[in-house]
Amino acid sequence: MLRLIASLYEGQDALRSKDKKFEAGIRTGFLLLFSCIRTWIILRKQHQANLLDCLNLYTILYRLAIYLLTGFRETSYLALPVQLIITLDILYTLIGLIYQYLSSKMNNKAIGIASGSACGPLIGIEHFKEENFLAKASDVSHRQMIWEKPTVQPEDN
Repeated sequence: MLRLIASLYEGQDALRSKDKKFEAGIRTGFLLLFSCIRTWIILRKQHQANLLDCLNLYTILYRLAIYLLTGFRETSYLALPVQLIITLDILYTLIGLIYQYLSSKMNNKAIGIASGSACGPLIGIEHFKEENFLAKASDVSHRQMIWEKPTVQPEDN
C-alpha cells in the first residue's frame, strides 16, 4: 500500500509493471527447501509447527503477491522482509546442526558468546557487496524523506 501511495505521488505506475520477472537465487532455493523439510516433519508429527513455520508460509505468499503485482527481484527493497526470514531459517538450521556438538563441549553462555561473535564477520562480508541490506534500507529511508518534504512552501501573509 505504501508503495502505491508513493508511486501515485511521484506520478509513476509502480504496481502495474509490464515486465514481471521472478528472480530466484540461492536464497529462494533455501527457503523452499527448508519449508518443504519442515512441512514434511510436521506432517509426520515429529515436531509441532512454530512461529518460524508461519513466517515461512507468509514469506512464500508475500513473494507470490509481490510477483503478481510488480515482479519479484531479490535485489529490490521489497525483498528485505524475505531476506530477514531466510536469515532466521539459516540460523535455525545452523543451531540445529551444531548445538548438539557444542553443548557437549561448552556451556550455554559460551555458545551464546561464540554465536554472537560469529555474526560479526558474516555481517561484514555482506557489507562488501554493492547492493547490501544497509544500502537498500538507506535508499528507502532517503526516498521516504523526499516524499515527506512539502513541494510548495506556505506563503507568509
